[in-house]
Amino acid sequence: SADEREELLLDITHELGINNGLVYDSVTEDGVTTSSLVRTGDNTQVVLKLITTETEISSNVINLQHVVRVTLEFGNSLESAFYYKDLLKKALEQAGVNPDISIYLKGNISGALSMNQKNMIADKLIESADGKILTESRQDDLFTVYAYTEHINDYILSGSMKTNLNVIISYDEINDTTEVCMATPLMN
Repeated sequence: SADEREELLLDITHELGINNGLVYDSVTEDGVTTSSLVRTGDNTQVVLKLITTETEISSNVINLQHVVRVTLEFGNSLESAFYYKDLLKKALEQAGVNPDISIYLKGNISGALSMNQKNMIADKLIESADGKILTESRQDDLFTVYAYTEHINDYILSGSMKTNLNVIISYDEINDTTEVCMATPLMN
């Protein structure tokens, strides 16, 4: 029900220690109901969404698929990202949701970078995490490096290889900026 949807999102935010400044909204379009709870503040934004898709199987049977999507944005606070990741995992598990959680860090550099500059940045990021490169595509149109570090507990299995660190570098021609992203366990 609408009340249960709001209650689920409120329970998750309260487990995260977020109790005020929340704005709830719910919209249904084309069989998809998106209920959202949003809080915006200085250098932070919290967005929780419960997305329900209705599919009619037959005249008497409707299939419902629920997805919870949580986005927590922090300006210049890596420690907060890991702290809230653990809180979020616990809150989602208590709500009966099996979470897939990624941490995504990004920064922008003015202008386009040379391949040498991209390589130096990616190698330095992976080296700083004591990571070992597993696979990579270091091309202008697709620059991504997958690595593994023992300093991060979560990982994804790709065949028999553990992956938990992903570096992506891309150029935005419109804004003339290069975006450098590091995600764990990978860019989702």
